[in-house]
Amino acid sequence: METNDGTGIVGVARKLSATMVAAVSLAAVGALATPQRADAAQCPPGTVQLGILCLRNDTSSATTTTTTAPPATLPPVTVPPVVTPPAPAPAVSATEGARRLLDLVNGERAKTGLGPLAWRDDVAAIALAHSERMAQAGDIFHSDSFFGATVKNLLNVVARGENVAYNGNIDNAHARLMASTGHRANILDGRFSAVGIGVVLAADGRYFITQDFIQAAGAPRPAAAPKAAPKAAPKAPAPKPAAKPAPAPAPVPTTSAPAPTTTAAPAPIVPDDAATLSLASAAPEVLTAVPASASSRVNLAVVAAGVLLLLGITSLALWLIPRQFRP
Repeated sequence: METNDGTGIVGVARKLSATMVAAVSLAAVGALATPQRADAAQCPPGTVQLGILCLRNDTSSATTTTTTAPPATLPPVTVPPVVTPPAPAPAVSATEGARRLLDLVNGERAKTGLGPLAWRDDVAAIALAHSERMAQAGDIFHSDSFFGATVKNLLNVVARGENVAYNGNIDNAHARLMASTGHRANILDGRFSAVGIGVVLAADGRYFITQDFIQAAGAPRPAAAPKAAPKAAPKAPAPKPAAKPAPAPAPVPTTSAPAPTTTAAPAPIVPDDAATLSLASAAPEVLTAVPASASSRVNLAVVAAGVLLLLGITSLALWLIPRQFRP
């Protein structure tokens, strides 16, 4: 029987159902909130069972182990020593360079038995002026005026020669001049008695050099070094005395003129026939020899003029002859 006040069977059943639901809910919450030690059959060792869950029970802090690798061993580095280049040789002045070349030239002549060359200031002034022209041009060439008639008369010379060169070192320039056959011939020419040398130091560090050799008219040749006397031949042993021959008839006296003695004349000196030479240090072992002679140039000019005059006369004759025989 059912009543509306809730005291019937239906009301009681509803109350019991609500009570059971609440009890089951509380039991579930209590089971979840209460940690229990898991046995070996339910959770693996090292875990805690929380309700139906197995949680890891690891309270130890993680320890990070840092392994520091030993530093790499580098091979020793050898630092090469700093090599300081030698300081360049100080440049000598033009006057010192000229005097140095004079000493070197006379030293070479002494080795071959030739006398030293005298220094001529007037010749040195001509050589210096030519070296200045070469330094301004930056190249070497010969001085035509030195071989002209004006300088010949001014210096009163009968033979002339010239060497020109440029180089960064005075001694090296001399060595290269001596290595050239033509330049060496000028330096060791026995006819020359004096020299003038002009040296100019250019802005680029090169020395421009002019050596003018002369033999003044009437000046004797430089005395040569005396030659060593030949050794006397060893004496032959005295011959054994021979048997005394029969007396010969007395010879008839005869008179004969003494044989004439012959004296070798000194070799003539040919005026103005010395070779002029040039030397460029920028081209090693490349040397040029240029013969120059004022008298030879004048002779060639005279011959050329005579040939031209003869050709002109012949052409005129060939033009006039046919006109004379025209009808």
